[in-house]
Amino acid sequence: MTPSGELADRLAAALWPERTAADYHTRAPVLSVDGPTVNVRLRGSTGPTPCSKLASCSPRAGDTALVLVMPAGCIVLGIIG
Repeated sequence: MTPSGELADRLAAALWPERTAADYHTRAPVLSVDGPTVNVRLRGSTGPTPCSKLASCSPRAGDTALVLVMPAGCIVLGIIG
């Protein structure tokens, strides 16, 4: 997430503490794919993050994925580039 995006999340948490983290889209490199699970490296993460994927999406290791990050989990929406 960009520094301005992180600042916006911190500000929102301070103003509305009862709300959960916001959903956001980001790019992430695909580390591996195992059936319906796509392991990506999200910014700021020290390890792989497992994500589900749309049925129409066929990512491979080394691709750059468009990822929807939500409090309940992540979904790879497609491949960039």
